[in-house]
Amino acid sequence: MYSHNEIVFKEEQMKMLVAKDALLKLVYKDMICNRKHSSDDALKIIFNGYVLDDPIMEEEYRKFSK
Repeated sequence: MYSHNEIVFKEEQMKMLVAKDALLKLVYKDMICNRKHSSDDALKIIFNGYVLDDPIMEEEYRKFSK
């Protein structure tokens, strides 16, 4: 089993995950449009809050590293 320490934030990888996942896409749009975060900040916040420490989301994220 991988630990979250082996997962590194990569902007392009997160963009692909967000484009695929309906919830993450909704959160991303809210952060950009309503909360006025930059794209990079929104992706980092989503990565830290929704991907790390969630084994299913970590695995989905890894799929885009190939």
